[in-house]
Amino acid sequence: MVEPAVRHASDRSPITLAFLFYLVTFGGIVSACLRTLLDNDAVSTLSLQMAMTVCGGIGMVIGFLLGLLRFRSWELAGSGTVGGLCVGLIAGALTLISAPNFLQINLIACTGGWLMIVAMCLAARRKTQL
Repeated sequence: MVEPAVRHASDRSPITLAFLFYLVTFGGIVSACLRTLLDNDAVSTLSLQMAMTVCGGIGMVIGFLLGLLRFRSWELAGSGTVGGLCVGLIAGALTLISAPNFLQINLIACTGGWLMIVAMCLAARRKTQL
């Protein structure tokens, strides 16, 4: 007689619907924040490239050092390098936001960030109750 296959928690996909929601929300927050750069005539392509290059490089170095020195792992140093590059590129673009748009961007980013935190806490709470 053939036993039915039992699915263990480790057999499930690591990408959940909640994780996809977080990624889409994060993308929406970043695109809403970067949208003001299109309307700003003072931001040139060269200044945007320079800011993103410098901040991306700094992010890569910090991510690499954090992965290597703090977690003592070459794999995490590589992941930290990629993560630091992504965060640095976004941060570099956000440094060029003009003063009149700064309050609006902070409101979007903070509200969106807190909504993501609340959603993650609710999803984690629901997952532990199952």
